[in-house]
Amino acid sequence: MQMQIRISAIVLALFMSIGLVVGSILLRPALTQTLYIKFAALIAGAGLLVTAYNHLLTRRRSPVEPSFQESALAADSSDMYTAASVDAVPAEMPPPDIPVLHPTEDVPEEQVVMTEELLPDDLDDLLDMAFEAAEENPLHAVAAYQRALERYPNDSYMPYLIIELSTLYKRLGNYDAALALFDQALALPLIAKNAAMAQEFRRSQKALAAVSHMLAARGTPALPFGEVPKELLAEADRRADAQTTSDIFSKMEEYK
Repeated sequence: MQMQIRISAIVLALFMSIGLVVGSILLRPALTQTLYIKFAALIAGAGLLVTAYNHLLTRRRSPVEPSFQESALAADSSDMYTAASVDAVPAEMPPPDIPVLHPTEDVPEEQVVMTEELLPDDLDDLLDMAFEAAEENPLHAVAAYQRALERYPNDSYMPYLIIELSTLYKRLGNYDAALALFDQALALPLIAKNAAMAQEFRRSQKALAAVSHMLAARGTPALPFGEVPKELLAEADRRADAQTTSDIFSKMEEYK
């Protein structure tokens, strides 16, 4: 059986790699045999963590048709650097508390938000609904993820759900909602008590805030993330890294 690799698992691995490199640069440890052993253990542990996350994410999904799995995986893989379909999503999105819409002649089906009564209560059912609706009706997926986050804030899956939901917001060009989501994530005890995880969320928030500011300066504040120029994304990452490094130095100064 083929194992699916989710784009969020790749992003998680990237963030962990950046954290290891930044930490090595800042600490400048002596190159001893013990250090190499520690690095090997860290890399092996990171690989196991990413693999476990990817396995958990896949296990959470109910079986679907192979052709749909392939198309969903392809869409996820190209989310960061290829153009998303503008016809499939609204040009602008509402704030995080999305109002309920009903289908009319003026409201396309893909912009209709599922009513509260139609959303299931079980976490696995909500995740299945979100996964199946993500491509055809992203607002249904957003509503399901929001319901899951509201009902199960302490579930161990919530950090990964937040990554998925933020990816949806970015695809829809709703950067304010994505940034507010990161604030909500950092307030969750599950994340707040994990220093490494909280740091990665803060860095992601910094990079996204930089993207949002640069897009606003260009007059395209709601540009879907898949259409953001690569050079702008690279600049956002550079700014986020610089700000993260500055924050680390500030904390080191506080401890002195």
